[in-house]
Amino acid sequence: MRRLSVCLLAALAFASCIPPEPDDDLIVKYDPEETVMGEIQQRGELVVAVPPAEPFKSFTSSLGTVVGDALGVDTEIVPMEPPEILTAPGEGSADLAFPLITVTEKLVRRAGDRYALMDPFYVAHQRLLVRTDSPIEQVEDLDGVVCQYADEATGANVAQLNPQARPISPPDPRACSIDVARGKVQALSAADWLAFPLLVKSARALELVGEDLTTEAYAPVVESGASAWVAFVEGVLAEADAEGDWLRFYAHSFTPHGGEETAYPEMTIEEAAALFPVEV
Repeated sequence: MRRLSVCLLAALAFASCIPPEPDDDLIVKYDPEETVMGEIQQRGELVVAVPPAEPFKSFTSSLGTVVGDALGVDTEIVPMEPPEILTAPGEGSADLAFPLITVTEKLVRRAGDRYALMDPFYVAHQRLLVRTDSPIEQVEDLDGVVCQYADEATGANVAQLNPQARPISPPDPRACSIDVARGKVQALSAADWLAFPLLVKSARALELVGEDLTTEAYAPVVESGASAWVAFVEGVLAEADAEGDWLRFYAHSFTPHGGEETAYPEMTIEEAAALFPVEV
């Protein structure tokens, strides 16, 4: 009898360690006639447009899935190129998008009826991509050819920071990164949207070095006029930060490729746009 009691107690203790099933009652049901959230719940699927290249693809896919889970629906991930991903929600091909486009005052003003930008999900920087055995550690160390991919309005010109650097802008960044790996070019200068995918493809032949030459933000996008949907998504992402999910997603996607320790952006869309004001 004592042996049976011990077994029974052990079984109960084991059962108490099993996490409870998700409670569907915790998911708020929204009116499909009044809200985007309700439309998505009625459809049963959240469509999320993400960048096609790693590590941003896996990172933004995880963020999108968190939003889908908060609605209690499946999440469909759709990789899209930069030109179409920005306007995908406004055109009805996605409910939520994560474009790797630098937030500027001009971009925010241009939104209008085409799309709505939310508070940033990622803060990026322009840095140098060099060979792992390169002596180059800062822009000041450059004295040769540098492949530079930087927008005039948002990027830093390495020649202005170091007159000895000779920047060029070949049409194929991938080919240029190979030239860096082979020692034909000293470095490649670009913001995260381009630098990290090239770093991933280099198979550890390259690394990011130097101080941040710029600070810029990337923001999620939804259809214009859906203020409640904007508030919902921003709330879900903020909760993902509070619970440590954002940092976990970042570590999984970026840390294996040299991504430095970072934190969820404490920056509003207005603050991000103010980094690059419209010139008057």
